[in-house]
Amino acid sequence: MKTGPVLLLTLSWCCLHGAEAFTPNRLGDNAARRARFGGEAREGVSSTHLDITTEAILRVTADFLRDNPNSNPDVDSTARINALTELTAVNLIDAYYGSSSREQRSQYEDAIEEINEANEATDTGREQTLAAAHFDSEQLDEGQNRLISLRQLTTSQIQFEEYEEARRVAGRMLHTLQDFYSHTNWIEMGQDVPNPVLGERGQQLQNIASQSMPTCADCVRNGSVGGMVSVFTHLSIGQVSEFYYRCDDNILPNVNANGFLTSGYYTGQSRTTSTSTRRVLIPKPDGKCSHGGFGDPSSDLPATGGINKDSISFDWSPHANLHDIAASVAVQASVDILQAIRTAVDDDTKFAAFLNLDQVDVSIAYVIDVTGSMGEELPEIQATIPSIRAFLENYVEELGGNARVRFILVPFNDPDPGITIITEDIEEFLNEIGNLRADGGGDCPEPSIGALIRAIRASDRGSPIFVYTDADASDPGRSAEAQALIRETGVRVTYVLTGSCSFGRKRSAEGSQLDTERYSVKQHRMRRKRQTIDDLYTLIAATSGGQILNVNENNIDELSSLISFSLMQALTTVFYRMSSVATESFNFQVDETVSQVLIAVNGAGITVTVTTPQGIDSGALGSDVYQVTVNTSETYVAIVNVSDSALYGEWQLNISSFFGSHTIRITAVSDLDFTYTLYRLDPEADLGFVSFEGNPLEGEILVLFIQVQGEFEGTVNEVILLSTDGSTIETISITDIGGGGYANTFVTPSQPFQLQITGTTSAGNVISRISTTGVEPTAERTAVFSFTSLLYDVIELANAEAEVIVQIEEGNLTADVQVIVQTLSGGSATANVDYNSTTCNLIFPSGSGPGAMR
Repeated sequence: MKTGPVLLLTLSWCCLHGAEAFTPNRLGDNAARRARFGGEAREGVSSTHLDITTEAILRVTADFLRDNPNSNPDVDSTARINALTELTAVNLIDAYYGSSSREQRSQYEDAIEEINEANEATDTGREQTLAAAHFDSEQLDEGQNRLISLRQLTTSQIQFEEYEEARRVAGRMLHTLQDFYSHTNWIEMGQDVPNPVLGERGQQLQNIASQSMPTCADCVRNGSVGGMVSVFTHLSIGQVSEFYYRCDDNILPNVNANGFLTSGYYTGQSRTTSTSTRRVLIPKPDGKCSHGGFGDPSSDLPATGGINKDSISFDWSPHANLHDIAASVAVQASVDILQAIRTAVDDDTKFAAFLNLDQVDVSIAYVIDVTGSMGEELPEIQATIPSIRAFLENYVEELGGNARVRFILVPFNDPDPGITIITEDIEEFLNEIGNLRADGGGDCPEPSIGALIRAIRASDRGSPIFVYTDADASDPGRSAEAQALIRETGVRVTYVLTGSCSFGRKRSAEGSQLDTERYSVKQHRMRRKRQTIDDLYTLIAATSGGQILNVNENNIDELSSLISFSLMQALTTVFYRMSSVATESFNFQVDETVSQVLIAVNGAGITVTVTTPQGIDSGALGSDVYQVTVNTSETYVAIVNVSDSALYGEWQLNISSFFGSHTIRITAVSDLDFTYTLYRLDPEADLGFVSFEGNPLEGEILVLFIQVQGEFEGTVNEVILLSTDGSTIETISITDIGGGGYANTFVTPSQPFQLQITGTTSAGNVISRISTTGVEPTAERTAVFSFTSLLYDVIELANAEAEVIVQIEEGNLTADVQVIVQTLSGGSATANVDYNSTTCNLIFPSGSGPGAMR
């Protein structure tokens, strides 16, 4: 059923509860909230941190690519870039290469996303109440010192080729830099260019208003938000002011006229002291400016109102009239500091790697069981080498010369785990497959999960992995580890299974020589496999968005087209279901962004028929449109080339299964997809929600943010929470918040789930997309300990000991602190501990714990 209005109101409150900066993303954009809350706002859309950061990176990238033109004489990359009327990641990379693969674009987009995520975390994570991180509460010298440190750290990490960490630090740096222009009075002083000393080593901000100097006058309350107080009080979520302030000229004339620099005070902001890393709350002195807006009670203290320019909504930003100029200057300042870092790095190869512009890294992995019972299958796998060579060569050619493609082979036996082979040479890779021999193995279950984990660790993000085996896993306890790695790396795992274990089957020492008794046992295993799909392999494949294919040795060669399809650059799942109903029908959608569809059904004694939106049997379409590549009683695989608008719409898939059990996964080639982020609702947080690590708690309220990716003209109507078998847990209405973003809240279910979005294109076709990775709620939240940068949390004491401030997100620090002591000290040291339920100080002896790290 759909969520009720209580959840929608909960989202409304969380978005009202204050702002720490330009809003972090479209979820926090108050302009999108205006229609719901009735507050006063200018026309237009607010610029978020995501908007500002992305635009700055794109500008810097365009300059970088002009300075380093494409060496291909057939592509005038500079002219193509100069001709662009709009900078986006897609058209910028396309202009540079003439054409680009999805991997080239997505790798660059990943770098932008990493920087943006770190930027956002400054508002939603542990630094949200650190005044210096936002130039709040007149922590101007502290903010400048932070900027200088983060700029130098970003530069050093690029120079030392620590690119992922450099992107994370750069995001934090850019957030603080951008907040300067929204939270101080730099813009109010008439400035329309960046502050030239901001972030410059050896430079300090000048003419800072003293703590005793009044800086603002009272503002007049400007109206009511329409009775929201009674609604929120009724829900017992918290209270907000019934009134908001519009403050056009509340900064005292002598402050701006004499160039005194100040910033707004914000309730709950803190600072660190020179003698300790403990956070100290910063009270607002009388006569000082507030940050202002909903969620900032200091705006009701003299001087009332505020000066933030975070959005175009006056109920959120008292100086909303200056938002556009503040955002514009923040973009230019972000460009300037990134260009300065590029100059300081003094190596464009490394700066290209920082932006993921250096090369595309992709991989293809084969995990092959080489125990004795694979004696029939292995020659069939090796017989497909010519077709494998053809589609691998085509794949490499499509990626272009800017790609590094690694081929990974993980043969495994029992007890011998085998040697992982990694090469960039196709022929070497295929020769290694050709040289494999089936032998040994002992008892039937084999260490296939461990072999898969080795392949995942060797693979590049989002790459395909193919696993060939005829046995169950002897190491099922490592399944959770494999699934966690899959969620982290985004690899797609396809299992090609030719059997499973039953009874106490042994393999003979002869390896590939099968006697009559062993052959009959294997046939029994095959029958058993057809009756009960291996839950462990199915779960792993489902976690990755991959496939489970049950075949016999004679069908292996028919899977080449499926493997080729798996290498396509823009794959997205449109339908998934596991079922035990003997006969049933399913509908799936094909929209105009789809160019190809892969239908894969796996089961026991199955018969499959498919009909088009016009009710035409797929067999009448012709092999150029509908190609059935595998059609046995266990596996059905077909590829649809969507070449005509008559193929858009709702298709029907009919299945009858002799034993009932079957799985269906329908995958499409389409640039239209989505990402999602979950936040924990937190009435005490400055934005009303916070990011979190680990799994959510069953029954807690989460804020869901959906971001549509790709060119999309239409609307997303709802989000469906799917169980692991693909059935519906709950349907959630979704609110369009602009910029391809959608949001609402929901109560975390008590079972693992994936997300499906549904909507309608401008042409009226229904869209459906299912997330690759899922969420696994927990009944009890375990303690999550987090240590922020050494710049803040570790200080050296006079006696060479080290003091660490530990903060706990959830759980009982009293119960778990000794575990942290042992972890930090390598299990050998003790620490003098002074703690309460949420914070502790650990004093480690010299030469141990984090003190040794210094």
